[in-house]
Amino acid sequence: MTPYETATKRAGLPPWLPAGYARVLAWRTRPELCARCHRRAADILEGTQALCRGCHTTGRGDAATRQRQHRQAAIEVSLRQDDTGRGVVGLAVPFGEPVELKAGHWEQFERGAFRYSPTLVPLTRSHGGPEIARARAFELPHGLFFEASDLRHQADVLRGASLVSIAFDRDNVQSTYESFRGGRLRRIHEARLSQISLVASPAYRMTWAAARTPEAWQKVYRGMQAALDRIVEECA
Repeated sequence: MTPYETATKRAGLPPWLPAGYARVLAWRTRPELCARCHRRAADILEGTQALCRGCHTTGRGDAATRQRQHRQAAIEVSLRQDDTGRGVVGLAVPFGEPVELKAGHWEQFERGAFRYSPTLVPLTRSHGGPEIARARAFELPHGLFFEASDLRHQADVLRGASLVSIAFDRDNVQSTYESFRGGRLRRIHEARLSQISLVASPAYRMTWAAARTPEAWQKVYRGMQAALDRIVEECA
C-alpha cells in the first residue's frame, strides 16, 4: 500500500480520490507554493512536483512525463467544466448530526450509511415530483453529497427549493436506538438511497443545494480540508 493509500484510508476519504485530484482540490482553498521558485502559488502538477505556470516546463520530455502532464491537464479541464455553473451540487445528508423529527424522536445518519447505495439516483423537485436529472451521490467523511450536470429547466430548479431531502428504502435499514435528550435517538448505520429531492422544508435543515461554482465546491470540501492537507503533505 502506497503512502497516499495509507493516508487516504486513515482519513476516511473515498478510495477512488486520485492523489492529483486531491492536491488540486486542496489548492482551491489554500494554494501550495511552487516547488522550484517557492514564491508563487502552484497550479500545475509536473510529474510529482507542484509548480507555478512560470516554472512549468512544456518542452521536450520523456513519454512518461508527457503522459503525466496530459493526465493532469485532463484533471484541470474537468475541474473547469465543473465550475461553469451548469448543474447543481449540494449536501443531501450530514453525518453524525442528530435531528429531531418530532417531539422526543431523533434521527442520525452514521458515516458510511450509504456505502451500498447506487451511485446514480433520480433528482426531483419536491418529493414525488418529475425527475429533472440523474444525480451522482458520493460520500465524504462529513456527509452524503450529490451533483447533477445536465438539468431540465436549469434557471428555475433552485428557485424556492434550495434545500435537500432524500428518500431511501425503509424496509432495508440497519439502525440502533438509544436514549437521547429525554427521548429516543435512531442511529441509521446502513440505508439504500433511492431519490434526492430539492425542497423548501426538509427534515434536515443543514442540507443545501447550489449551482456548481468554485464557491459551491469549496463548501463541499471544506469539511475535509484538514484531511486533504495532511495527505498533500505526506505525498509531497
